[in-house]
Amino acid sequence: MASPVTGSIPNLVNGISQQAPALRLPTQAQDQENYYSTIVEGLKDRPPTEHIAKILDTLPTNAFTHIINRDVNEKYLVVFDPADGIIRCFDFQGVERDVYYPRGFGYIAGADATRLRAITVADYTFLVNTAVEVTMDDEIVPTRKPEALVNVLAGNYSKTYAIYINGVLAAQYITPDGDQASEGAYVDTVFIADQLDKSLSANGFNSNGWHSNRYQNAIHIFHELGVNFTIEVQDGYNGNAMKAAKGKIQRFSDLPNFGPDGFVVEVVGDNGNTADNYYVQFQKGSDGPGIWKECVKPGTKLFLHAATMPHALISEADGTFTFDEIEWDPRKAGDTETSPDPSFVGDYIEDVFFHRNRLGFLSGENAIMSRAGSFFDFYRTTATAILDDDPIDVGATHVKVSLLKSAVPYQDQLVLFSEQTQFTVSGQDLLTPKTVSIRPQTEYVCDGAVRPVGLGQSIFFAARRGNFTSLWEYTIDKVSQTASAAEITAHVPAYVPDNVFKMAGTSNENVLALLTTDDPSRVYVYRFYVSSDGTRLQAAWQRWSLPGNPRILNIEFIESDMFVVAAREDGVYLEKIRMQPNAFDDGLGFLVHLDRRVHSDKLPAPVYSATHNYTVYTLPYMPSSDIVAVTSAGGATLPAIELGVAVISTDGRQVALSGDTRNAKLWFGEPFARRYEFSRFFLRTQQPNGSTTAVQSGRLQLRQMTLSHNNSAYFKVEVRNEGRTPYVYEFTGRTLGDANNVLGHIPLKAGKMSIPLLSRSDRVTITLSSDSWMPSAFISAEWSGIHNEKAREL
Repeated sequence: MASPVTGSIPNLVNGISQQAPALRLPTQAQDQENYYSTIVEGLKDRPPTEHIAKILDTLPTNAFTHIINRDVNEKYLVVFDPADGIIRCFDFQGVERDVYYPRGFGYIAGADATRLRAITVADYTFLVNTAVEVTMDDEIVPTRKPEALVNVLAGNYSKTYAIYINGVLAAQYITPDGDQASEGAYVDTVFIADQLDKSLSANGFNSNGWHSNRYQNAIHIFHELGVNFTIEVQDGYNGNAMKAAKGKIQRFSDLPNFGPDGFVVEVVGDNGNTADNYYVQFQKGSDGPGIWKECVKPGTKLFLHAATMPHALISEADGTFTFDEIEWDPRKAGDTETSPDPSFVGDYIEDVFFHRNRLGFLSGENAIMSRAGSFFDFYRTTATAILDDDPIDVGATHVKVSLLKSAVPYQDQLVLFSEQTQFTVSGQDLLTPKTVSIRPQTEYVCDGAVRPVGLGQSIFFAARRGNFTSLWEYTIDKVSQTASAAEITAHVPAYVPDNVFKMAGTSNENVLALLTTDDPSRVYVYRFYVSSDGTRLQAAWQRWSLPGNPRILNIEFIESDMFVVAAREDGVYLEKIRMQPNAFDDGLGFLVHLDRRVHSDKLPAPVYSATHNYTVYTLPYMPSSDIVAVTSAGGATLPAIELGVAVISTDGRQVALSGDTRNAKLWFGEPFARRYEFSRFFLRTQQPNGSTTAVQSGRLQLRQMTLSHNNSAYFKVEVRNEGRTPYVYEFTGRTLGDANNVLGHIPLKAGKMSIPLLSRSDRVTITLSSDSWMPSAFISAEWSGIHNEKAREL
């Protein structure tokens, strides 16, 4: 039995779905190109790109680009072309800034751009070449000739003080028994040292290359040719009145307050425990005693090899840049056991990050972070204690080999991504070597070539799935500290192509954008919205393409603006897309939807030819034959053409417009096509839980669709029935007799448009489209028809 039925599509903001049409939400589409799904304005034309500057005249084959957002006034684009190995830097007016290379050219020359990582911290942009193995510099702490320092600690009566060198008695002094008060001077430590020094000289240890020098109560013994020797002392007081330091000593308190400048000794501490050993060096005072200061073991390598470490592009005060090696802080104390090299030495650095005022690197299975507040310091200050601000070097322990690829600061934690496992690095209120902990959280497959992106309370990461890419949203519960990830491409599993190389996002607009080498001229966009109670109200996938099919090299968000680096036929350009809602051009109340937009105020003064009656403009790029010029409100209306102006000739970067338009305010740009294809319409039944289910039995014969639009000036609806000629219904916003229908003014209409369908629901395709510079936006849709239930199953 046939009965009239109606259906509604409450909104058009949930993007496309690749599910079977009957399983889709009514708000999901079959296809969507260059339309933008928003919660506030509904489905609307994507924002146009705005020309900022031409960056390069030539097309790099494998360029690395990075956007520096130093502050609201200073933004730069960095471009590195491995073909010439030169870093170039441009401000956002397209002016190239000088980059100087005092050192460091070899670090990136010939590098694979896909192996470079960068992060900007204040005036420093740290650049990592993940293909360069980190090594230590060959410079070592100078070693000294074999030497000994004898310290007379106490004087006692009737004791024999003796020094044995190479097992032979070299010096001896016997103190008096103390029967007379005058003998007290003979047990003074300085006097005893003086007597032993004289005895050494008498026994030949101050000649033939031997030297014996006294420093108050201490005696310094060495051979000028570096001859090694053994030394032993006896004091008749169980070894507590005199100590000899040669190479090492048991306790720091056994060292004298006087001695030769630069003398180094190892304080061994407890026997059998090398972890508490440390080295001290005597620094002689200008007057009086000197001090013992902790130092590095002689013969130990001091410096990280700066040529193999990450380099920095430094923003100088005069507006220039310097690309240089970094002066990394040297080892300060101990040896390779008590103050070990960072674990990236002998390995490759995979990523660079900044967390809790520490500069960090990922290498192998370790996360290595600098000293707090000192970004170039990766060594401990002392080997005797672990300080709160000491560098952190922590490994990801797991049954699987987990080579860390990316690090994302998340709330007060750090989330580390390997290609199979995710880890969290956390501490207490202070992140210190004592409080740091790293533990595996989840086991999700991750594409290590793509940096995850943190947006609000989520981290988005990519994973490869055959010829396509799946995207995941990763969250950590604040209370339980348990992590989970949900796939946001579950309903579009074969939508985002493989080989994604860049993800960027903005929490201002809840937008995630992706670039892929398998579809280099498109931006894949995910728009989402989660209510305060955690309900996801929007999960919209869509893609945006740019006219001329340029190769998009990079995208980056700064607040609500997406900056696009695009390689076109005549060079590389920097463009901007304003993503904020309700953006409009002054005087118009809407955006002129032309890509590569540039206003005539930004161009050189136009030239009018009275002979030919046209006005010539010089654009900052080579326009295509589709170039369009549109007047801004408040300027002169161009003759015979309602706001739109046809181009009559192009020559290089010159565009000629008919008539004298020198006083007109114009937008120049290239139109781009938008397309939205509705999913198949179904009669739906309400379920007890509030959801709806598509009725797949019977036959649904559609009569018409009513489309609700808002702030629209132009769009088309195409109805394509199987076996019939397509019907196109055009909306212009102009109605005879309407007070807003005024020449020189674009009326923006809100209302409803009825479109005849007259077809079975499974045999009709309904498409919204536009290639106009005028705007359109859609709120909802309704349909009516007849449903024949004869085929319904019982």
